[in-house]
Order: sequence, then C-alpha cells, then structure tokens
Amino acid sequence: MFDKGFNARQEIASISKLQYGGSRKIRLDNADPFWKLTAERPWDPPLADSGKARAFSVGKILKNNLSVRIDRVVVSPFIRCVETALEIVSALCTINDSPNYMDIDEVFDPSKVKVSIENGLCEVSNRINLPSAPEKGEIGFNFSKVEALFPAGTLDQKAEPICEKLPQWEEPSEAAKIRYAMVIRAIANKYPLENILLVTHKIGVKAAVSAFMENIFVYEVNCCGYSHLKRQISFNPSEKSIVAGKYEVTTKSGESGIKFCPFMDTPLDE
Repeated sequence: MFDKGFNARQEIASISKLQYGGSRKIRLDNADPFWKLTAERPWDPPLADSGKARAFSVGKILKNNLSVRIDRVVVSPFIRCVETALEIVSALCTINDSPNYMDIDEVFDPSKVKVSIENGLCEVSNRINLPSAPEKGEIGFNFSKVEALFPAGTLDQKAEPICEKLPQWEEPSEAAKIRYAMVIRAIANKYPLENILLVTHKIGVKAAVSAFMENIFVYEVNCCGYSHLKRQISFNPSEKSIVAGKYEVTTKSGESGIKFCPFMDTPLDE
C-alpha cells in the first residue's frame, strides 16, 4: 500500500447514512411507520432491507473506484451506522464482484479490513437530532453486542476509542461540528499510514468537508453520501518518523451524494 520511502500517500474517505431517510425509506422507522410503537430503542432505528442493499452497493463502489484500498473502518455506535458499516465491510472483503448483498456464495476475506467503534462519531446528542431519546438522553449502547455483529476476524480488538464517553446530552450543533472535526483528525493521526473509512451521521459528513475547506457551506448530504480527503505523508522507516501534510478535500460538489458551495453562493431555495 505505502512506499517504504518518502511521499507515501494517505487517503481518508468518509461515508454517511442520512439521519433522515426521506423517500428512499432506508431506515426501518421510515419504511415501517408502526415500528416505533413496539421498538425497545426507538431513537436507534436499524436499516430497512433497502438501506442495507444501498450500503452494500456503495461498498462495492468504494472498493472498485477508489484509487487506494481501504484498510480500516471506524463507525458510530448507532445501529444504522453499524449496519451500514457491516454491509460496506462485507463488500470490501468479498473476493468476487457479485452486486447482490445477500449472495451467500461470496468468498469472504476478513484480513482485508479492520473495524472499530468510535463514540466521537455518534449522532448529535440533543432532542432535535434524537427526538425519541429517553429523558436526560440516557441512550446507552451494549458495545459487546454491537461489536459481535461484525464478521469474525474484522474487529480490531486492540483499538481504543478517541472519545471514551458519549457526548453530553443537549450538545449544541456547533459543538458537535467541532467534535466531528477533532475526531476525524485524531483518527487520521492515530493511523497515519492507513486509508480510513469513517461511517457517521449527516452532520459528521458535512464537517468532513467544511472543517477542511475555507468558506464552504454544505447544503445537501444524500443517502450514503461521502466525502473524500487526502494528505501527503512523508515516512522515513530508518528513523521511524512520519510527517503529515494538510488535508485536501478531493470530493467535487454533487459527485458522491454531497453538495456544497461558497458561502456567498448559498442556494436560496435550500
């Protein structure tokens, strides 16, 4: 993957399932309006089958179209993000290129990618973004149960989260944007010689662009939209030293399910 000399290239990709499923019905609470009535965790809806299929197809796109191989997937603990990551990891680790996400004949190689859960990539912790959350935002996660969902051999047992705790309840949106940007940088610096996929939420994908481009307004993120960043890495193996350059957003507005423009050109109809 990386040249053992200088100027190895690192690329970081960020993908998000929309918080609001819209007409695509990718979330189960949108696909089935009665789901919430009996759901144990109505604030944490899983994907509908259409959402899983969409995530798997995007995983195939990332596998076949990115100029680098994804080495690591870091994911929000919310089940919709975990299921999105699960389908993408399945697509990245399959040997053949069947487009069917339920194809049981796929040959699976778990050595291709490592996965870990990151609290700092979770949804904005307030009543606006989690309207069905319990009082005081005590949502909680069974991390052992969540991690057990990933295919054997893909979970990085040694990975430590950047944020040990979930954000405090009633987190302002602006504070969440700062959190996302901080966590993105921290993850990249923790694994400087790896190409990383971050599976997060809508505002997290917005932050992955706006935090690394000046005077940019991100006004749309579609289902499984993603942004792509890269930076130059200088690696001296004899001295075991790494020097990282600044990130460059390579995503063009509209090309991967995310749209943005300069602040002065903000669409008036959005």
